[in-house]
Amino acid sequence: MKFTNIQYRNDRKMYQVTIRRNGAFYCEYFERLTDALQFRKQMYRKLGIKLPNPIQQKNEDNKKQKIPTFAEAYLTYMEHIQALKQLTPSTVYTYKRCFDALLPFLRKAKITDITSEKWNDLFFYLQNQNNWSQRYTKRMVGRVKSMYQYYMDKYPHIAKKLKNNPITPTDIIQTKKKQQPVFTDREKEIFLCMAKSLYGVRWYMLFLLYFQTGCRKGELLALQWENVCFEEGKYSIYIDKSISKGWRENEYAEYVGATKTPSSVRRIPISPKMGLMLYSLKKTTNGKPKDFVFRSLCVTAGKYPFLSLSRVTDIFQRIRKQCNINQDLHIHSIRHYFATKLITNGADIKTVMALGGWSRSSTLLEIYTHATENSKLNALKNTIF
Repeated sequence: MKFTNIQYRNDRKMYQVTIRRNGAFYCEYFERLTDALQFRKQMYRKLGIKLPNPIQQKNEDNKKQKIPTFAEAYLTYMEHIQALKQLTPSTVYTYKRCFDALLPFLRKAKITDITSEKWNDLFFYLQNQNNWSQRYTKRMVGRVKSMYQYYMDKYPHIAKKLKNNPITPTDIIQTKKKQQPVFTDREKEIFLCMAKSLYGVRWYMLFLLYFQTGCRKGELLALQWENVCFEEGKYSIYIDKSISKGWRENEYAEYVGATKTPSSVRRIPISPKMGLMLYSLKKTTNGKPKDFVFRSLCVTAGKYPFLSLSRVTDIFQRIRKQCNINQDLHIHSIRHYFATKLITNGADIKTVMALGGWSRSSTLLEIYTHATENSKLNALKNTIF
C-alpha cells in the first residue's frame, strides 16, 4: 500500500477517502467525517489491510525520540562500527575496552545528562586509578567523542538537546613513555640456541637475520630472492617492500605493500656466514627470483604466498617462554637491540638511521637506543678510571 488518507476538499466541501493498493485505486467523497471513516474501515477489511493503531504509532514515534542510556548507546554504537567493516579487529577491541571501563560509572545515565565536566573528571580519575598513559587516555577520549558524534549526526533530537559534543579536551596527566625492553648479548645467544634446538636451522636463520639487520618484521618476511645479493664480498639484502595488515576486498588480511616510510627503502650488508646460509637455503628450496625467502618455513600451503606475520610472532613467543630470559621481551625488541648495539659500538647517527630505515634521529635516540650496563661501565672507564 502506497498511502491511505482522508482529507477535506475545500473545492467540493466534502471529505475525500483515497486508498491505493497493488495498482488498484479507490476514491469516495462523503459529507460527514464519520461516514468517511466507516467507508475506510470497510475497505481495509475488504482488502485485508490492518487498521492503523494511533497509540502504537505514537509509541513508535516516542521510541524514536527516546534518549538512550550510556549502556544502550554503547551497544548500538558497537554494532554500528562492526557493521562498517572498516576498522581493524584490534581497533574494535580498543573500543570495547574503553566502554567496558566506563560502564560501571555510567551504565544507567542518559547520554545527554553527562556534562563535559563529568567526562573530564571521570577520565582524569580512570587515568590516575588505572595508570593509563597519556597516549592511551587520548585514544579513549577519542572513542567516546566519536560515539557522541555518531548519535548527534543520526538523531536530530539528541543533537538539539546536546548542542555541542560534550567530549572536550580533558585534563590528561603527563606521563613518561614506558621504556621498551631490549635484548642483552647473553639473552640473544640463549634465544638463538633455543630457536635452533626447537624449530631447526631455518627458523634460527630467520631470527639471526633479524638480529643482524634490525629489519621490521614485515620487511624481512617480504624479502624475495631477487633482493638478495650473493656476490662475494658484497653480501647484502635490499628492502623495498613490507607485509602489512589491512582491509582488502572486504576482508582483513595480510598483504605485500610499500615500506613504512620512503627512508625505509635501503640496502643492508650481511655477514659472509649469513650470505652462505641464505645461498644454501636457496639451492635447497630451488628458490626463484620472485619467491619469498622464508616461504619454506610454512608447514602447509596457507592462504598467503609468504610466511605470515602472526605465525612468526607466535613462534617468537613460544621460544621466549622456553628461555630463562626477560619475559617482557617481544619481537620488536630485536630492532631495539640492533640500534643499541650499533650506537654502543661507535656507529654515527646517520649510518644507524640509514641501516635501520629511521626517518628521524629523535625517534632513534629516544625510543630505540638503550643504555646498557656495558655501555655505562665503558663510559666510566674512559672517563674516571
